[in-house]
Amino acid sequence: MDKKDYALVGVSLALLISLGVNIIELPSPNYQCDSRELQAYCFELSSTGKTCYTLPNKVGGKVCTEGWVEIEDIKEDIVEVGLRLSCTNNGCIEVN
Repeated sequence: MDKKDYALVGVSLALLISLGVNIIELPSPNYQCDSRELQAYCFELSSTGKTCYTLPNKVGGKVCTEGWVEIEDIKEDIVEVGLRLSCTNNGCIEVN
């Protein structure tokens, strides 16, 4: 191979890497497996709740023997009228 071939390979690799970095954005985990200390983004769960499909159309399954548990994002907000709310994925409750 001559210098032109090496340059072409280098430019091709740089282009592929730069495109890959911008395209791949992983979603944040929405389920966790406590026994394996594992978190994953599940597009869907199996009927038993033990398999988390990490790709659409039930592809890329990860197994958790006790079953996957949904991760709850706990956020606390103070509303202007003085109410303090604790909010999760399931809704908000008033905190005194």
